[in-house]
Amino acid sequence: MKNGENDRRRVIDKRRQNQRLQAASGRRVRCVTSNGERKRDERSGRTLASENDRKEKRLCVQRTAPLIKSIHETVNQTSTQAPQLNK
Repeated sequence: MKNGENDRRRVIDKRRQNQRLQAASGRRVRCVTSNGERKRDERSGRTLASENDRKEKRLCVQRTAPLIKSIHETVNQTSTQAPQLNK
């Protein structure tokens, strides 16, 4: 057995160990079953989000946060000005 092969095996073992720990702590490792359907949470019945889904949602929130903030500021400004216009 060569040294590089031993390192690779150690990395794979570590990865498997991490997956077992995640599964034991309640986090599902695989979110898609072998037939391509989404796995469901036993308690809530909702489909489980994969790590990519969570990452995509986080990026989406980061991208839209400034826009939403500016909309809120505009709405707040117009709502404070509105009573004065009706006089």
